Amino acid sequence: MHGFSDYTVVEDGVTITRHWYNIVNWYDPGKPGGLPTGVMIIIAFIFLAPLVGAIASYLISIWLLNAARKSIYPKIFTVVLMIATIWFVKSMMIDDIEKPRFESHFWSVAFEPHNIKWLLVGFIVLSISTFCLVFSSLSHHQSEKMLKKMQLLSSAAFSLGHGGNDSQKVMGIIAAAVIVYINQEGVALESMPSWLQVALPDGDTPGIMPEWIPLACYSAIAAGTLSGGWKIVKTMGSKITKVTSFEGVAAETAGALTLYFTEHLKIPVSTTHTITGSIIGVGLTKRVSAVRWGDRFYYWCWIN
Repeated sequence: MHGFSDYTVVEDGVTITRHWYNIVNWYDPGKPGGLPTGVMIIIAFIFLAPLVGAIASYLISIWLLNAARKSIYPKIFTVVLMIATIWFVKSMMIDDIEKPRFESHFWSVAFEPHNIKWLLVGFIVLSISTFCLVFSSLSHHQSEKMLKKMQLLSSAAFSLGHGGNDSQKVMGIIAAAVIVYINQEGVALESMPSWLQVALPDGDTPGIMPEWIPLACYSAIAAGTLSGGWKIVKTMGSKITKVTSFEGVAAETAGALTLYFTEHLKIPVSTTHTITGSIIGVGLTKRVSAVRWGDRFYYWCWIN
């Protein structure tokens, strides 16, 4: 009887686990040419975002370090990059050239030229290039003062990415709650006040979301950062690696670019993971041992 009871418990546990496994959408290849969906895709992007941030921050740091040297070659590279950016953006926006087309809706939204904000891309590249040219002509003291001012801009850019990335899930929850309320009341959408008119997108018909929902989410994130976020800021700025104004500009810029890119592709990522990877990237420009790899804070971040 004792063995039978143990066998029954194990069998029940296996059955529950199997049903739970089948309920969860682990991986769905989707339509041909489209983006796969499922839990495994989300997990993959959770690890991919900090990796992209680390690579971007490393490259930006190397670019800034070379720009600080009193040499003509970094200046030539920067000027050539600026000219190439202007020509490329002009070609994508104005010139009648053959441009790639995609049958998949996802790849169309992600990479078709008419869906990409080329002016924003050009502005970002030209801004970094101009900063590098000015940075290369300054003394060490002048560079430090300029970097402290630039860090205000880079942190503001990352804050926009933070709000755009983290507020979306809360916006979806609030919008879903309003839709459930409307359906339960059985009231026509047109008869509801404008601030309660919420509808999901249906085919070519875009969704409806009142402005108070995103504003409330942005305000909540800002209030949370002001009230309790300084502990996280202090930890990020000292426990991973020593972050100066130089490293701060590079890490925040790389983190902001990563978040803007993932938001454009509608990819779910973690803001904390992204900025952690960016800070690790700037730390690696000094030396590998400059990053505190054994700190328990890393594992706590990944778990949360």
